[in-house]
Amino acid sequence: MSDYLAHYGVLGMKWGVRRYQPYGQGYSGSTGRFIGKKSTPSKSYTKNYEKALGAGYSEDEAKKYAKRKQVLKRVAITAAVVTVAAATAYVAYRHHVYSADKFIDPSVTLKRIARTDSNKLNDMFYAYMKKGDHKRYAGMYAHQVFEHEPQGSVYLKSIKQTGLKVASEKNALNVLKEVLATDKITGHDRLAKEIAKDAKIEANNLMSSDRQRAVARKALQALKNGKPDKNVYEFVNSQLVYGKYGETAYQNAFSKALRKAGYDAVMDINDKKLSGYGSKLPLIVLEASKASVDSVSKIDKSTADRLFNSLTREVYGRRNAASIGFMVTSTAAISAASYVVNERTNIKVNTQLIDKYKTEHPNTELSNKEIIEQIYNTPISKLSF
Repeated sequence: MSDYLAHYGVLGMKWGVRRYQPYGQGYSGSTGRFIGKKSTPSKSYTKNYEKALGAGYSEDEAKKYAKRKQVLKRVAITAAVVTVAAATAYVAYRHHVYSADKFIDPSVTLKRIARTDSNKLNDMFYAYMKKGDHKRYAGMYAHQVFEHEPQGSVYLKSIKQTGLKVASEKNALNVLKEVLATDKITGHDRLAKEIAKDAKIEANNLMSSDRQRAVARKALQALKNGKPDKNVYEFVNSQLVYGKYGETAYQNAFSKALRKAGYDAVMDINDKKLSGYGSKLPLIVLEASKASVDSVSKIDKSTADRLFNSLTREVYGRRNAASIGFMVTSTAAISAASYVVNERTNIKVNTQLIDKYKTEHPNTELSNKEIIEQIYNTPISKLSF
């Protein structure tokens, strides 16, 4: 049998040209020529094309103009979709923060700024755990203490805790609603009336911040309507440790109800939202038995001043970054920002002064108002910070 070369092909086949691979519907023939229905320009493309022609553009320029407008429209739609998605994610996150309880692991060390170096912790004490919050308290609060008392003392306490369940704002509000609902039946609305009384005073208290007064006004209106809402909770929360207007039954009833519900702490709404501290994770720990002081160190005036000046520059920088683009530390700028920061700290200072006084005078029968008047030796109506 002899060797030979055989070639098999199809009609019309050419050397070096691959056999036609069928395209999708709408194409036919070896060239892949499109035979389907041609797509028609969109209404917006046609409108922009005709607009460009009417403005004196050539056909090519009009086509480019219409196409560019079409691309920009797609970009805008994509940006809008991304923005909506981001906004939705943020709303979901805020809802989670508002409604989900937190648990602080026992390995986390709490911090607390105090006027005494005592290792004793009272029930219902303030604490924090974020590094950024340390600057706020060790700077703003300690600086203000030294402004009032140049020879005063401020201490930083490191606190061990056994694991704290922190009530979310939503769940804490639900506990407060149950307390008020029960009191409405058994106590003739006594607690709600006490809250309303203090809220009315707070709403007109010029020593309080604008936000504190606004929340008090809204809380008062909610109580008048018989519908306790988050404003009522925020006001009660701000009075939880030391009420400005004396110890009240609603503080005790609410704190007991929180503990009964299994909570060890709540977020300090006053320092997070109202007082101006802007703390990230300030806490009110309900029971001292859940924590113990591990170490105590003294904060000197130079450290307090350094942290205060750093915070002052941050406050001024945030207010002016859009217009100046860099940090300004002139005397006028620092003075303006110092006023803002000082204004925010007075309530916290008074609270701690009351704390110190009660520690030094455990048997005192003075109200918080009377203690402040005695410390400053001035009627509270004439005090101006």
